[in-house]
Amino acid sequence: MTQWQQVALTDRERTLLDVMAHSHVFGGMGASIELLEANLWSGSG
Repeated sequence: MTQWQQVALTDRERTLLDVMAHSHVFGGMGASIELLEANLWSGSG
């Protein structure tokens, strides 16, 4: 692999699963739910 090649470390879905599974890292379950709602209904991706 050269310095110009990029490897995806995560994707949107995996990140959202991590937010729910490890909510303490992201500020608790309330903050995790807010992040989930903001990204689930945003339609971007």
